[in-house]
Order: sequence, then C-alpha cells, then structure tokens
Amino acid sequence: MSRTVHALHDTHILGVATNVAYLGDVLRHPGFLAGDIDTGFLGRQFADWQPPTEWPEELGALVQAASQTHTPTAAAEGGRTPMSPAWDRADGFRSLRTQ
Repeated sequence: MSRTVHALHDTHILGVATNVAYLGDVLRHPGFLAGDIDTGFLGRQFADWQPPTEWPEELGALVQAASQTHTPTAAAEGGRTPMSPAWDRADGFRSLRTQ
C-alpha cells in the first residue's frame, strides 16, 4: 500500500461525516493503480459506492479507552479534567458564550 493509503487507513474522525473511506477505496482500485482512469472513472466505478457500516476494531478500542479517562464526577464537583470545557480560562480565549 502507498503511504497515502496508509495515512487514510489510520485517519479516524468522529462526529462528522468524511470521505476518507471513499478516498481509500478509490486509491486501492485496480484501475486507479494501473492508471486506467479518465474523467468518467469515478462515475463508472463508484456510482453505487456506500461507506462501510462497521467501525474498524481498533477504533472501538480507542473510543472505549477515551471514555474511561473522562471523570464526570470531578467536573460536577468543580474540578478540571482533560475532557471538561475551559469556561474559566483567563488567557483571552472566548467561547461563543454570551453574558
């Protein structure tokens, strides 16, 4: 696999839709690899393309590990955690909060 395909395979973005899986499938397609492409290639070869319905196994492990680091009790008690918002920052950072 090329470095680009490896980079796409290792890219995981949660919360928003991306075209990472689509790009990976295009880059791995035998016709693309052979250079047998033209302006109609994507329409012919990927007209019925659908994103995968399952998450990669390593992504599930990552989400589980991240969820175990969040401590909502510390945030509820006024303590700062790595996952808590920085509403009290005094360094000029402003969220879209109105007063």
